[in-house]
Amino acid sequence: MTTWFIPILVGWLTWSGHAVPPSPSARTPQPRRRAPTLSLGPMLFHVEGGKVKRMEQLNITELFQFAATAFQKKQYSRAIRLYRRIVRYFPGHRYAYAAFYNLGLANENNKDYGAALKAYQAFIKQYPKKTADVLHARFRMASCEEALNRWLPAFKIYDSLLQQDLKLDDRMDALAGAGRAMYKQKRYSQALPLLKLTVRLYRRAATNKAKKKSLDNTAVSLAQYYWARVEDLRFRQRTFRANEDQMKDDLQYKAKHLLLAQNLYFGTIRFRHAEWSMAALFRIGDMYEKLYDDIVKAPVPQSFKAAEVKIYRKMLRDKIKVLLDKALLAYRRNLMMAQGLGAKNSRWRIATQKRFEALLLFYERTFGGSTTQPSSRPTSRPTAVRAASKTSSGPTTRATSRPAPR
Repeated sequence: MTTWFIPILVGWLTWSGHAVPPSPSARTPQPRRRAPTLSLGPMLFHVEGGKVKRMEQLNITELFQFAATAFQKKQYSRAIRLYRRIVRYFPGHRYAYAAFYNLGLANENNKDYGAALKAYQAFIKQYPKKTADVLHARFRMASCEEALNRWLPAFKIYDSLLQQDLKLDDRMDALAGAGRAMYKQKRYSQALPLLKLTVRLYRRAATNKAKKKSLDNTAVSLAQYYWARVEDLRFRQRTFRANEDQMKDDLQYKAKHLLLAQNLYFGTIRFRHAEWSMAALFRIGDMYEKLYDDIVKAPVPQSFKAAEVKIYRKMLRDKIKVLLDKALLAYRRNLMMAQGLGAKNSRWRIATQKRFEALLLFYERTFGGSTTQPSSRPTSRPTAVRAASKTSSGPTTRATSRPAPR
């Protein structure tokens, strides 16, 4: 079916009937009466096989209301179609301003990040003087690049934003985003200064108690988490060598960076952002599991005989099972936190649940008994952790509120 667009903007209507001529004796001139008018919006003609099958009168107010309702009901495909009609057929209308921006948000929520990028670019081109909202759109573009795993373009957007005079929250968002983009490109030496500066700016601002309440904890939590991830990777990348002296050095190195990463992860939890707190606690448990596996798989001293190797491995496992106790404790605390937050569908809660159950089964099969029950309270009280920020805001009549980076 072909759709034809006819821009019927104004139609003139006159009342039917016979006009009555004025009386010859009337001297007073009568004011000229204008014919009543009716303003119409664009009209669509749906043509199939050369015949008009359906006509559709477009109304900007109804279109915008229907689009907003569809967005709120998470009917993103329908919202996208309606917003596209607005920006195409009513480009100069005041609603078009929000429609351009909301079209990007609808595509983001529909996971069509390429289309979302184009929508935000069109918004910036159409309204270049809307400084605050152009800033929001550029942050959303960086978020789309991240979702597409295009970390160099994402970094370039954050870097260009950092050249501007930004408010503190915006500057922290851009710094944290740029730091993560460098981390994802394995450019750790360039990522660390950006991540550390984000944390430093937050802590400096947080010394003012009144200002601390208004600070968003998303960027600083992200930055602290990826700072910990750098130390975590250093711990993981070091392998045990066969020489006993070298093995001792390797163990000291791994233990050092495990503790550094753990302290940084605990720092992430103290910022009390729900999603990043659960991610950090999961990583702590994962590190202790990793250290256990690395030690068990480490080369056996060459001087050992076959019978001695078997005894050595059993004694070693019994000696280091405390590492698995720590891993299980971290996972258990994470599940308690998730339960307190009501984060049933969080990816970190799901990952923690699977890892906890698998490790518990391995522990009982290997050591023949239940694990040591934790007596301490959870690392972070669930009620004290803030809910995670949404990845995108809902439709508005204005292009406002830029959500924090992913």
